[in-house]
Amino acid sequence: MAHSPAAPPPPGPERRLWVLSITIALICIGLSALAFYKDYEKEGRFEGRLARVGESLYSSVELLSMHFPASELPCAGTWELSVLHWTRALAVIAAGMAGAALIGRFFGNELLWRLRAFRGNHVVVCGLTRLGQGLIAEFSLAGHRVVAIPNVSDEVAAATEAVQSGAAVLQTSPTTALHKARVGRASYLFAATEDDQANIAIGLHAVELARKDTPGAAQLHTLIHIADPQLRASLRRRAAFRSSGAAPRIAMFNAFDNCARLMLNNSPLDYIRIGPHEQRVVQIVLVGFGQLGEAVLTRAAMVGHYANLKRLRAIVIDRNAAEKSDRFRSRYPQFEHVCDLQFLHMDADEGSTRNRLSDLCNTHTAISTIAICFDSDSRAISLALALTDRLSPDVPIRVRINAESGLKALLRNSEFLRRLPSQITAFGSIRDACASKNWVDDDLDSMAKALHRDYVRRALESGRARPGDEATRPWEQLDDELVDSNRQAADHIFVKVRALGYHPSRPRDHDPSGLVEEFNPQEVELLAKMEHRRWMAERYLGGWTYGPIRDIKERISPYLSDWDDIPIEIQDYDRDFARIVPGVLSLAGLEIHR
Repeated sequence: MAHSPAAPPPPGPERRLWVLSITIALICIGLSALAFYKDYEKEGRFEGRLARVGESLYSSVELLSMHFPASELPCAGTWELSVLHWTRALAVIAAGMAGAALIGRFFGNELLWRLRAFRGNHVVVCGLTRLGQGLIAEFSLAGHRVVAIPNVSDEVAAATEAVQSGAAVLQTSPTTALHKARVGRASYLFAATEDDQANIAIGLHAVELARKDTPGAAQLHTLIHIADPQLRASLRRRAAFRSSGAAPRIAMFNAFDNCARLMLNNSPLDYIRIGPHEQRVVQIVLVGFGQLGEAVLTRAAMVGHYANLKRLRAIVIDRNAAEKSDRFRSRYPQFEHVCDLQFLHMDADEGSTRNRLSDLCNTHTAISTIAICFDSDSRAISLALALTDRLSPDVPIRVRINAESGLKALLRNSEFLRRLPSQITAFGSIRDACASKNWVDDDLDSMAKALHRDYVRRALESGRARPGDEATRPWEQLDDELVDSNRQAADHIFVKVRALGYHPSRPRDHDPSGLVEEFNPQEVELLAKMEHRRWMAERYLGGWTYGPIRDIKERISPYLSDWDDIPIEIQDYDRDFARIVPGVLSLAGLEIHR
C-alpha cells in the first residue's frame, strides 16, 4: 500500500484518441489544401502546379491553426469556402482530442481514481497479488468501479495489469491511501496483500476512516484475507472482529476456503443419492495437504451430513502427514467429533501409494471422491491421469489447477479425457476464489436471511431470547460468524433435498416431475436429524465444547449430543427448520420436484 512505480494509463482509450485526432487532422489538411488549390487555380494565382500545391498546403496549415487572414478566403457561396469552414471546425475537434489524449497520458489514471472515489459506491482492492488481480478483474467485469492500492512489494507490471483490467491505481503513501480512496463511500474494501498482519491493519484503519464518514459508512463491506489457518481459527474463536452492531464491520475471508466451497457445491460428495438406508459411508481422499487441502477437508466436514446419518470418512495422504496432522488437530481440537479422519504418511509419486489409493476407493463400502491438492499443476494432472487406469470410472477425481493455463485447457479438450468427463474435473483457480458469488450471492443470502428470521421468531415465541442476545439481532447487525452460520445452513439445504430423492428447479424450466410443497412427517424427522448433525459440526469446528450449562462466551453448549439425548424443544427447532425448507428455497426462485 506504499509507494510503487507509476502505472501507465489504459493504452486503449488513449491510443484511440490519438489515432482519431491524427486521422481527422489529416483529413482536414487534405480537404482544405484541395479547396485552396482549386481556388488558386481558378484565380490563376501562383505559376506552376508544384508552387500551387506548396502554397495550398501552407495556407491549409495556416487556416487550421487559425492564422489565415479571413479576407483572403474564397468568395461566399463557393464550395471551397464551405469546405474550409467545415475543416476549420473539425480541426478544433481534433485538437481537443489530442489535448484529451495528452491529459490522459499524464493525468488520466489520477483523474479516474479521484472521480471514482468522489462518486462513491466503488470497490477498493489493497494489494496487487494474484488474489488482488483476480478481484479487480472479477469486479471490473461485473461493471463495478475499482480503485486499486498497490502494496510496497508490487511491481510495475502488476500495476499495469490492474489498469488493463479496468482499475484506477492510486499511488500514494500508506497513511493517506485509504483516506484518498474515500473508503467510507466505497461498497467493498478488500485487503488482499500477502501479509496477514498488514491485511488486519488495513481493515481496522479502513473501518476507522469509514466510521468518521457517517453518511456512507453503513454501506462499506470490509473483507480481509487471512491465509494462515492457525491465525484465522484463533481470530474466529476469540471473536476478534465481533461487531457491536454498528456498521461498517470486518469479515475475514480466505481464497482457499472460497475454492473449497465452490468445489463441494458444484461437485458434491453425495453425487449419488444417499438415502436413510444406505450402508456405504461417504469418503473423501485428499492427496496433498497444503492450505487448499485443509480448506477442502474443513468444508467437507461442515457439509458432509447425509440421510444415512453415517459420519464422513476423510483420508489425507501427504509426505509430511505426522507434522500436518499435529498442526491440523491443534487448530481443530474437536474435529474427531465431526468425522473419521486418518493421515497416511505416503509419497503420491510412488507406485505403492497409487495402489493404496486404488484399494481405498475401489470398495463397495464407501462412496469415494479423490481431491488432488498439489501446488504443482503438472504434478496434479500427472497423478490424476495415472489414477484413471486404476480406479473405477465412477470415482470422481477433482484436480486443483492454480491458473487458467494450458493444462486446464488440456482437461477440457484432450481426446483422451473426453472419455472421462465426469471423472476428472478442475477446481481451485484464482478465478474460482474471486468469483462474484463469493461476495454477492443474492439467492444464498435470501435463504440465509429467511432462516435467521425464522430463528428469531421462534426464539421470541418460546421465550428463549434474552436481552442483548446477539443471535436475535437484525440481519444487518449480525456478527460475521452468525451470518456465516446461516449461510452454511442455507448451503446444506441442497444436500437435504437430494437426500429425499428430490431436486430443485426453477419455475421457468417447466419441470414435468411432481411439485413438492411440503414434506411428510417422516421426511421432516429425517431432515431434522441431518440438520442437528450439521449444526454440531459447525459448532465443533468453531471451537465449541460440550458442557451441562450453555455459555456463549466460553463456547459451551449442552446440545452437542446425539439426537436422542437433546431436549424435545431443541429437536422441535430442527423440525421447524425442515418444514420451512420449501419456502426458503422459493425465496431463491426455486421449487422442489420429485
